[in-house]
Amino acid sequence: MAHSFLSLQYVRKDKFYDDLTLPEFCAGYATILSSSGVSDSERQHRLQRLTELMYLSTKYHWRNILDFHAACLIEIERDHLFWG
Repeated sequence: MAHSFLSLQYVRKDKFYDDLTLPEFCAGYATILSSSGVSDSERQHRLQRLTELMYLSTKYHWRNILDFHAACLIEIERDHLFWG
């Protein structure tokens, strides 16, 4: 999750996902996208996902966007949803 990839230089180490601000989420997500462990296909789908989340954040409360994203991630981990 995005909070696991935040730099401790800027964010305290006990930062929880539920407490992420929009800038913190984007910083963590950008770090995930730039990591070498992500395939090109997954990177493309994650970038599309981030774009969708940012558009949703213009209409809905950030807290709801975080909850929605977390629910999607859980379904991806359960193999009920896939990137893309």
